[in-house]
Amino acid sequence: MTIISFPNLAAFVGGRPYADVKLNPTRLGVPTHKCLVDTGADFLVLPASAAAASGLSLTRATPFPLSSATGPATMSILKGVPIEVEGYLVKVDVVFDPTNKCPPLAGRGSLLAAFKLGMESSDWHWT
Repeated sequence: MTIISFPNLAAFVGGRPYADVKLNPTRLGVPTHKCLVDTGADFLVLPASAAAASGLSLTRATPFPLSSATGPATMSILKGVPIEVEGYLVKVDVVFDPTNKCPPLAGRGSLLAAFKLGMESSDWHWT
């Protein structure tokens, strides 16, 4: 059995799980973002102001049309961004909201990249 420990474990806020996420974590003084854990979301979604606060430029980001709970929108996606999620260092694609109105969301892409779930392909049984 694989046990996953969360070093920054805190009580749920309003009954909802949150994860601590840092963009560009090797840079000193970058802020920590409290991201709602949303396994229905595909990506880590942050306001564009989070990129600037972490020293990331969105000049190489590409427009990214998506559908959200509030309807269709176009945001920017930056691929291969170094992040730290709950103490784990990984690289993921991050979607940035240019309006800075979207709440920070930790989608399953960032969560699966950060946590080894104990599913090894060598353990799969094929018939």
